[in-house]
Amino acid sequence: FSLFSVFMLFFILISRFTKNRKEAFLEKFRLKCEATLMNLMFDDEYVKPNSNYDDAVHVMYLESFHPDKRMVLMQSLLTLLNDLSGDFHRKVITIYHDMKMPEFAYIMLKSPQLADRINAVRELALFNVTESVPIINNLVSHPGPELRAEAQFALVKLIGVDGLAFVPNANYIITEWQQ
Repeated sequence: FSLFSVFMLFFILISRFTKNRKEAFLEKFRLKCEATLMNLMFDDEYVKPNSNYDDAVHVMYLESFHPDKRMVLMQSLLTLLNDLSGDFHRKVITIYHDMKMPEFAYIMLKSPQLADRINAVRELALFNVTESVPIINNLVSHPGPELRAEAQFALVKLIGVDGLAFVPNANYIITEWQQ
């Protein structure tokens, strides 16, 4: 009995240590991310086109291959997108595109997890990835009502009233809320 207790205690300590290291790692990256984004947004040394801008964008792109880092980067970009307006709002969208973040959203669209696909569609719409319209258009008749609704909203956001072209061919109920 005591050997088992020692083993469990050891396992819990290792698990907690690993979790704390991961949290510290992501917090360090979050701070780096925010500093880099602030430089890209507001520092004259990072005005596009410029080698400082290109280098910072490339480093963030490479960092975003790590799924946890990509999540942190996307949270930072979404915060900026929601908090800023006008030219700064457009600049956040430009940075998103320059970091080649749509590539990752396209990968998420192929995920077996419905939540990943919904988040990818939402992301593509929020960051105005108009090149994604044909792909999103294929999802407006998806059997999953959540993904279907998100695709419909994304199309309207990306191309306006023309995004409602799916309505006459809809073979499912369009809820009153969606209307």
